[in-house]
Amino acid sequence: EKPTINKVTMVDIDNNYNLKKHKNLVLNCHPEYWTQNMITNINNNAPNIISFSANVGYRKIIRNDLVIKRVGLWDKKYLEKITGSYYDDRGFDTNASYKIINKEHFLLNGITGNLIGEKTLNKNKNNDQGTSGYETDKIIVDDKYLIAKGLNSNSGGGDIIYCEIDNRKIFSMGSICSTGGLYIDKNTEVLFKNVLDHFKK
Repeated sequence: EKPTINKVTMVDIDNNYNLKKHKNLVLNCHPEYWTQNMITNINNNAPNIISFSANVGYRKIIRNDLVIKRVGLWDKKYLEKITGSYYDDRGFDTNASYKIINKEHFLLNGITGNLIGEKTLNKNKNNDQGTSGYETDKIIVDDKYLIAKGLNSNSGGGDIIYCEIDNRKIFSMGSICSTGGLYIDKNTEVLFKNVLDHFKK
């Protein structure tokens, strides 16, 4: 059976969109700017969470009609039960592949070799290859949940993690460029399929 997919904006979530009626919330690309109500709605009502993105919920904003004002940064504690990771600027605008840390993890079934995301459609100014890139989120929950780590310079790689917290399944790629490996990097495609298949159960 084909799953139902609804496109929901962050404005919808700020306006108290009912997240409970869905099985999974998928974050993509660059969801950086969040209001208090976005944080509250997702933390209290989101089902399972898949993040194919990074710089998630980093900046705190106030939204009033079409006016958005930055008022600081969110404390990383608010992201523990959303992505289990948090942005910092180490590795900014670099790209690299991920090195597998937990080779026995069930989400890596069918993946060959020790690297994920060696090729990407996203490139930086140096034409570096790799799906861990541009802006990356690093693990803030227990390291036992770490699956793979980006090989970016200055320990700046994104962290691929999977955990289950308070009956919520959480998966995070920790990279804005993670989807750039689709159609070009086999291990990225296998990982994404494994994740989506697992979260459909």
